[in-house]
Amino acid sequence: MNSKKTETLTFRMETLLKHRLKVAAKAENKTISDKAKQLIIEGLGVFPQKTLTDEVKTNVNSIEHSITRLVSKFQTSAELLESKYKNSEALLSEYQKAIKDLEKINNNIAETYKKSNTGTTAKMIIIASVTSLVNLVAVAFFTDFI
Repeated sequence: MNSKKTETLTFRMETLLKHRLKVAAKAENKTISDKAKQLIIEGLGVFPQKTLTDEVKTNVNSIEHSITRLVSKFQTSAELLESKYKNSEALLSEYQKAIKDLEKINNNIAETYKKSNTGTTAKMIIIASVTSLVNLVAVAFFTDFI
């Protein structure tokens, strides 16, 4: 209920002006009286004070909009992190398999050259190279996931 005192105002206007007022009111789904009151208020630069209920509604709508926007951002971030996690798990599995394969190759080369009697320097270079390769893959793995 509105407890503000109101008064009636009657005035005359041209037919064309009244028609334009009626069209404007209908476009906004307002009565001619309400539209005329709105135009007078805007023209005078005097705006009626909002009631506490109107202010609360405005604040609630603003808060609801902010929460909705934040929830949407959170959901997007969560989906992105989940996708990255799944991709990371797959890549981790591939790296672990590659490291195991390289370790097997390294061990096979080391065993082959231990059995050989010639080329001790060459053996050491090849073993060191393969070991370095395994270490590089491990560094690449940890750089991506830590």
